[in-house]
Amino acid sequence: MNHATRRCLSCMPALSISLLAACSSYRAPVLTIAETRVREAAPSGVVVEFLIDAENPNPEPMPLREVRYAMLVDGQQVFECVRSPEATLRRFGTQRLILPVVLPLAPGATPPSASDVTLSGTLSYTAPGQLAETLFDTGVSRPEASFTTNAPVDFTRAPVAN
Repeated sequence: MNHATRRCLSCMPALSISLLAACSSYRAPVLTIAETRVREAAPSGVVVEFLIDAENPNPEPMPLREVRYAMLVDGQQVFECVRSPEATLRRFGTQRLILPVVLPLAPGATPPSASDVTLSGTLSYTAPGQLAETLFDTGVSRPEASFTTNAPVDFTRAPVAN
């Protein structure tokens, strides 16, 4: 190995650290639970929607990749989901995401009355640049932001589906 090759190889760790540092200066989205509402009720189940405001504090657009979330009713997990948010947050912008949750009911059962509901999850996103996208796609770096909310929900106060 000649001197130029050794010198180039010795620079690689510093270069990769500086590239990763550039990716890490990109701030995660700020997630705020704006509203929880019972959207629909039917004999087969109830649909609850969680409205989340996702704010991008960065000067570059933020492609959202995947949201994973689960709902617990009175401490018992009743729903789990992985889906695409199908959105890119504009620079320094806020966008509302709607996360639906289905609470199935056994035949003849009635929805529970007011219950403590917890929704928690993670939202993964891609930092700007081709390197960040490649790191995400290969699974090396998957930045994410988490959210959680606790709220009483009265499943019996939903509009009845026709």
